[in-house]
Amino acid sequence: MTQDFLQKMQQRYEELTGIPADEASDIGVRLRILAEQLELLYQQLEEEKKQAFAQTATGLALEQHAQQKGLQRRKAIAAQGEVIFSRTAAADEPIVIPQGVFLTVPSGSIRYVTVQPVTLQAGQTQVKSVVRCQTAGKSGNVAAGSLTVMVTPVQGIAAVYNEQAILSGEDAEGDEALRQRLLDSFRQVSNGTNQAFYYDRAMSYPGVRCAKVIPRVNGVNTVGILLHGAGVNEALIAQMQEEIGQLKEINVDLSIEKAKEKPQQIEVEIAVEDGYSFEDISTLCQQAVGRMMERQKIGQGLFPALVCREIFTCEGVENCRVKLPAQDLYPLSGEIFTLSDCKISRMAKQ
Repeated sequence: MTQDFLQKMQQRYEELTGIPADEASDIGVRLRILAEQLELLYQQLEEEKKQAFAQTATGLALEQHAQQKGLQRRKAIAAQGEVIFSRTAAADEPIVIPQGVFLTVPSGSIRYVTVQPVTLQAGQTQVKSVVRCQTAGKSGNVAAGSLTVMVTPVQGIAAVYNEQAILSGEDAEGDEALRQRLLDSFRQVSNGTNQAFYYDRAMSYPGVRCAKVIPRVNGVNTVGILLHGAGVNEALIAQMQEEIGQLKEINVDLSIEKAKEKPQQIEVEIAVEDGYSFEDISTLCQQAVGRMMERQKIGQGLFPALVCREIFTCEGVENCRVKLPAQDLYPLSGEIFTLSDCKISRMAKQ
């Protein structure tokens, strides 16, 4: 770009003076400096043009566009779940497990902490306690049986473990997810009584990844909201029922429920282009499929063609064949497809 500006200025200078602008001359140096500054200005203008529209804005500029519609970027959520503190023999007297007991996985890479004190009663061998990860985001999610190390020893307690996987941690909302919510808000304008109103209110709660509004779910003057997300639990549903219930129209019955998850396994065979490693490309494909399933909405179908399209976004993929799902899948209106496992295998050479 600098060279284009320079050539145009040199040509114009020669047209006006009849003398070529030698690069070593004073005017030649001046033109080169000016061309460099013009390129910087051009780049800045292009960036400003990009950030001026919701369709192309990124980062802080996108957040400012969203704020005009009352939307905020969702922050990362720390994973929270239950662990079981136990001992081999029944306790002779109550044992208090205080707030602030630190737990970790064997590798020590993830730390959890108890959020409130609990008591192991006399005659009992175990008690459940709520714990929260110290690091917000998906990196704090752990599989069942992973939290087994007590960083803070508790007298009278022999072991600790999480009976179920803790998967409620969520990363901060990315630009594309925020952009989609923003564009959706333009397509469906809330007026305080329509579907867009209930949808916007539901999506404003942390931990809700997607929502679906069903008018007349139980007949006239009824509205149903289905929710899905790592943070959706009974406490959040009760909170939403109370808060949104105060904003709804008079004589309207509001019901809020959690969408039913339908785990699906995805299997894909791929062939990679020359010069690419199958191991590297298969990892990229797994990540791409994972992102696709994270965008899945309540009641949305799962199609092999969409899986294939997502695979081809990965650089180095020459060909692919979707083995599972073998056909288009359609959930019920209150269900959402989730990813149980993704297997990427090497396509046999023909």
